[in-house]
Amino acid sequence: MPSDSTQTLAQLFFNRLINRAATLEITKFYEGRHPSEVPFYTQRAVAAICGVPSGTLRNWLTDTGRGGTPDALLISPEGEKGRLSFQNLVEAYAIKQLRRQGGVSTRRLRNAAIYYREQGFPRPFLNIKEDWLVGTGIYRIVGDDLVDATDWGQYVLRPIINQYSSRVTYDNGQPVEFFPAFGQDGSRDVKVDPRIRFGHPAIAGTGIRTATIWSRAQSGEKLRDIADGYAVEEHLAAAALRYEASRRIR
Repeated sequence: MPSDSTQTLAQLFFNRLINRAATLEITKFYEGRHPSEVPFYTQRAVAAICGVPSGTLRNWLTDTGRGGTPDALLISPEGEKGRLSFQNLVEAYAIKQLRRQGGVSTRRLRNAAIYYREQGFPRPFLNIKEDWLVGTGIYRIVGDDLVDATDWGQYVLRPIINQYSSRVTYDNGQPVEFFPAFGQDGSRDVKVDPRIRFGHPAIAGTGIRTATIWSRAQSGEKLRDIADGYAVEEHLAAAALRYEASRRIR
């Protein structure tokens, strides 16, 4: 009989094949676009999921017109006032991490946006594991560290990269999952996946929207009854409520 480890690897491989096939079918449904590129979200929804003020997000979508290359940190698939995609959501989370946790100014991030777009990379904040330019410094991943190539090899921002990479997963270079941070436990019980429920936040491993759990709790149903009704563990239903509550107090 195969060992447990062999069975686990086989199951992981099988799950990956199933997910890849599902993504291909969804891509056909969206006329050749990857689901992460489809503008599912309002600006307000992206701001709520990422935990940033709506006004700040609007600022990130605005081009200051300083030159021929756009310096907006986010570019909507449908223009400045249009709906946003899952890719935009991931970019917004990356920008938030760099701004709040790394202390990188918006001006320097705009400089980075201009630089990378001129180099042929239109989505500079889609995967911050790649090379970076912030202000006048080119940051590059070397081994397990992020090195500023223009500042005598100074090591910077590595904790920010770690926080980001623990919350976003990719498949063939495309972002496919985002686990919003909420509360103090750092759990991954809530997931945003453009292939599931049109990208609405849901309990991880299910298609159950967190907003649905919230709505039923607000109507007076007990947590245990809600969890039983959806055949999920009670702590997952509780996590959905904590997540929805965190969105409403921002």
